[in-house]
Amino acid sequence: MADVFREVDEDVKEARQKELFQRYAPYGAALVVAIIAVAAARELWMGGQARETARLSNAFLEASDLAEASPSDGAKSLTDFAETARGAGYGALARFRAAGALIEAGDPDAAAAELEKVAAEADAGDPLGALARLQAARLLVDRASYGDVTARLGDLTEERGPFRALALEIKGLAAYRAEDMDTARDAFEAVMLDPLAGGPIRGRADLLLGLIGPPPAAAPDPADATASETAVETPEDSSLTQDEPAVDEAAGPDADAAAEAEEPNAAEPDTADEEN
Repeated sequence: MADVFREVDEDVKEARQKELFQRYAPYGAALVVAIIAVAAARELWMGGQARETARLSNAFLEASDLAEASPSDGAKSLTDFAETARGAGYGALARFRAAGALIEAGDPDAAAAELEKVAAEADAGDPLGALARLQAARLLVDRASYGDVTARLGDLTEERGPFRALALEIKGLAAYRAEDMDTARDAFEAVMLDPLAGGPIRGRADLLLGLIGPPPAAAPDPADATASETAVETPEDSSLTQDEPAVDEAAGPDADAAAEAEEPNAAEPDTADEEN
């Protein structure tokens, strides 16, 4: 009897397993197929990305080689490449390289324009954007007005960061060129006080501070000058006033003695007249 019950239990378990398999087998197969499909798609995507990166890298190297041979032609090729590679990382790199080629070709204004495009396309807080703004301002420091240079620097002179000392130096140079010596002096003194400023930039700032010289002495206020003159003259007048009574007091006893000596002499003629 025990064997009969055992066989019945095994048959029931087997029937349940078959029922569960028939119910959930399609879902399991679909899950396996989905996993395989995702893995295959990922591999395909990564392979495509690798091929695209390799293509961009080769195109960038070709344009860079052309810029070394012919800066003007290479700059145009790099600019065109940057337009197609925007957002891939090579776009900003190509614009930096194009700016260098344009500088070699003798067109710093076009180079600054390429750097400004890098700054415009960069995200907020991106160090590449800050570096592009700094380089653009440096290129125009002796060509543009003080306002144009500081507009490109923006808040780089205010923020504590690796570019602050360089931005202050460029600001000081622009102010020096504009003959605004007070602003230039303040900028170079800020460079000297910046703890992140390196030795070379501190040396340049110190040299320019020596050329600018100390601030001029403040002109005296006319009202203060008049008050000081009055303060100087008042003691002299008072000393004169005090000396006069002193002279009178010193001469007073001598005058009394002379008067007493004259009184008997004045009385003698009267006595002589009486005797006559």
